[in-house]
Amino acid sequence: MGCLLDENDLKNYKLKEFFLSMLDFTFGCTEPVAIALNGAHLKNIIIENYFKNYDSFNCLIFENFTSIDEKHKNQKSNFYGKLKIDVFIDKMTYKNAFNVGIPGTKIKGVKEAFLLGFLFGDKNKNLEIFNSISENDFELFSKILSDDKKKKKIFEIFDFNSVDSDLLFIKSIAKIDDKYFVAQTENTHGNVLTYNFNEKDKIEQNCYNNHKFNNNKEAFLNQNFDRRFYEEKNFLKIIDFLYLEQDVREKIIEGIVCNFLASHEKNEINDFEDFFVSQAIFNRMVGKKLKVLACAKSGNKGLTSLVSTFHYYITRKSNIEKFVNHFLKYNVDITFFYQILNFNNKNEFENKYFKFVEMLKDQNERENIYNICRKYVEKEEKLIKASILACYITSIITNNFGFISSICGVMYGAGAGFLASMLFIDNKFELFSKSFLNYISSFGGVFCDGAKSSCSIKGSTAIRASINSKKLTEKKFCVDYKDGYLGSTFFETIQNLKKFNSAIYKINETMLEILKEKNI
Repeated sequence: MGCLLDENDLKNYKLKEFFLSMLDFTFGCTEPVAIALNGAHLKNIIIENYFKNYDSFNCLIFENFTSIDEKHKNQKSNFYGKLKIDVFIDKMTYKNAFNVGIPGTKIKGVKEAFLLGFLFGDKNKNLEIFNSISENDFELFSKILSDDKKKKKIFEIFDFNSVDSDLLFIKSIAKIDDKYFVAQTENTHGNVLTYNFNEKDKIEQNCYNNHKFNNNKEAFLNQNFDRRFYEEKNFLKIIDFLYLEQDVREKIIEGIVCNFLASHEKNEINDFEDFFVSQAIFNRMVGKKLKVLACAKSGNKGLTSLVSTFHYYITRKSNIEKFVNHFLKYNVDITFFYQILNFNNKNEFENKYFKFVEMLKDQNERENIYNICRKYVEKEEKLIKASILACYITSIITNNFGFISSICGVMYGAGAGFLASMLFIDNKFELFSKSFLNYISSFGGVFCDGAKSSCSIKGSTAIRASINSKKLTEKKFCVDYKDGYLGSTFFETIQNLKKFNSAIYKINETMLEILKEKNI
């Protein structure tokens, strides 16, 4: 198993397909997105098999809010009272969606995310579902939530439950008359199965009580990758292989630019020492309407991997002048990046940086800067390869812990991805295995306590630890692999950490209790 991979191995293991499946564009935190998407799929199967068209569905659903929307004012039916929906969500997803902002709104919550998808979402938008909801529909939904009577009335239709599952699981069951409609999300955020049955089929009890996967989870997790895919000597071969695929390059290039812009959307933090990663995550978690490239089904992992890699690359002394001059050709002043290298004039940095952030608020200016930045990225082969490497390392680590897990994926996975890309950019990739041991020895047992704005702090911590681990290795220091959970290789360390999955999972029950006690 310790031999080199060749091109046939990479094709036979469908590496390209695996890697592309790990990259998704998304609007908003991916757990509320998954819940909303499940709701949209449930709506769709109800419409197809009960209402036959969207207009009939809308008329019946919105009859309960006649004082809110004129177009539904005179609709009458006896539908209300017939509909009952039960939603079952695994504890990890429930926890992650509990207090995170929904993009473009001030709305937070598990029930709210599902309702938005059920009432207004387009299932065909997949992880960009929140971008399919119009401002008018967001406004209508906000009015529903602000009216206690109407909010209570619609929430009476729904019953939300958290269930045990070691992987992402969402099941919604709608009952109308003697008919049942089911949408079931398994393992990945966008993998939704739907089906329906009648009361006479006598399977409703099994449907309500059985929260098992319909599909083989082994097939989802791609666990057939052997240890060669985790070996330092094969990583560069893998990256060269993926780089030659045009659809991989295109997705990574667009992701680099989108995630770069997301990191400069607001300026509460603007911490150049973590390469703006904390700002990027904060922007997303508080509900800014941002398109970002998620890695391993996590927007925060995508931001941590790509934002850090991009800023590290452009601020190397050999690259920064080229980057700044590229923008100056288009009359966009980003000379504030020079201050990141030699931070001796805070006022000059802030004045120019805040002006840049203000420019991004104008849609035309934003599109202009997107195009300028894309032209730069397209010509930077090493940056693209470094970004592919960061996402690959993040993905294969996630592949062992699940797309939704009890550990912090940013710290376990994405920080390690950035560590790899840094070393690659500096032509020191042979130091990765030792640097990873230095890095991961800091983070064993860091659990996930839900998706929220403070994830930005964990992202920042991961970046700083990556930088420090690299420096220690460059000074010839490496922790002893005989210490604790460490292994002699990257692969062995991941396998050792994986053994703690079931123990750490137990944290979710306590975490949910704490969150629910807050009555948010």
